[in-house]
Amino acid sequence: MYLETKAQITVDPDVFNFTAICDENELFENHYRINSRILSKDFSNGIYSLAIDLYGNCSISDSSWISLSNDTLKIWTGPTDTIIGNNRILIAGSGCDCYFHLKYDIDKLTNEPNVVLINGKEIQESKDKFLPEQYSSLCNEEYLQYDSNGVAYEYDFYDSGVLKRIRKESGVLAQVWFFSESGKLVEILTDNRAVPGGKLTKRELNAVDKNLE
Repeated sequence: MYLETKAQITVDPDVFNFTAICDENELFENHYRINSRILSKDFSNGIYSLAIDLYGNCSISDSSWISLSNDTLKIWTGPTDTIIGNNRILIAGSGCDCYFHLKYDIDKLTNEPNVVLINGKEIQESKDKFLPEQYSSLCNEEYLQYDSNGVAYEYDFYDSGVLKRIRKESGVLAQVWFFSESGKLVEILTDNRAVPGGKLTKRELNAVDKNLE
């Protein structure tokens, strides 16, 4: 489902066109790994066009306020409570979240901004939907904690320090991989919201086992 709304108009600079598309089909339990980013930007004839992707509260679709300070374009969008000029601006929150595709057309700019802040956080152009890989040190080894697709990893170990279990979670799908103390993959259980009975078939287990070799 897609929702489209128009922003309130502000001045100096002026948002003369704002579209917020809320993709409610994109549900992420690990939404904190979403990479808030600029998809595209263009400055021509005094008009700055900006496309942004981010995950946030549904109130983002209601309105946005902007200001320009030196070479920094500042965007505020809900839910937030901030001072703009001499005014305190309140954008109330909603009871839902969405993966947003925001598009801005802004005029009254003499130069293209070098920095874009959204609710105080700098965002940059990127092709990556999720943040980069992140590792953590466990049992004197480096283990993947988050991959570049937003999948989260958790680990358990035998008393000997040998890997016992890996839990992989992506959105509403969770898999748990169990290993013997000799290091052999024993079983994979999948969240029953994705696989009836919560368990992969023998064929699927063999396919995964081959991928590990």
